[in-house]
Amino acid sequence: AEETPAAGAAPQVDQSNLPEATAIFASNVTAVGGQDKIDAIKSYYSESTMEIPSQKIEITNKMWWSKGDFYAEAEMPGMGVTKVWKVGEALWSEDPINGLRKLEGKEAEQQLRNNSLVLTAEWQKYFETAKTSARRMIDDKPVVDVVLTTKSGDEVTMSFDEGNGLLVEQSYMQDSPQGKIPMTMRIDAYDDYDGFKGVTKSTIDMTVAVIKSTITKFEPNVKVEKGKIKPVSYTHLRAHETGRNL
Repeated sequence: AEETPAAGAAPQVDQSNLPEATAIFASNVTAVGGQDKIDAIKSYYSESTMEIPSQKIEITNKMWWSKGDFYAEAEMPGMGVTKVWKVGEALWSEDPINGLRKLEGKEAEQQLRNNSLVLTAEWQKYFETAKTSARRMIDDKPVVDVVLTTKSGDEVTMSFDEGNGLLVEQSYMQDSPQGKIPMTMRIDAYDDYDGFKGVTKSTIDMTVAVIKSTITKFEPNVKVEKGKIKPVSYTHLRAHETGRNL
């Protein structure tokens, strides 16, 4: 006799003919506008908000990005401004709690790939392998999961709508000075920017809190002010170290 799923159990999803990870990535690149549209974006300026409803907190973010380098600010009321900037291979962070520090190891890797314009278009820059792991349902839509693994063993699972190729969900363990934090980001909305489709709304579940993220401004190919993205100077670093040792 045919077995029926137990009450409350997830429905069985056909796992046959799972597409290769590279084919899924190619479909995603096409879905967001194609490689030409991605390559045409040489710089951008963006503004966004991150709301934590349970704590009644709203963080405002600004990002200046140019050819892979960037400078970002995140301001939290009562806590001050957190800054992150990347120039060449150097990646730095400065925040009211941990001060100025150079990001290295997994934390740096995560920061870099999280600021990739389209991760699937350059996944090999950040990961060693990518393998399709399963097909499942999210909100009654079939999605395919791809597990990407870095050289150090860090894993990211990206879930794509099998119908339109767009990213639906992404999950990973975030490394931070406070330890590892499980993160799951669900994409809520996309918008079109002259043929390039970008994420405008997402929900981030950190287990201890849920964050609602909204892109309020995205301006591609704007002129980034000279000196806005610059490396940490010796003077800046020395001033920080001197102040910290007082």
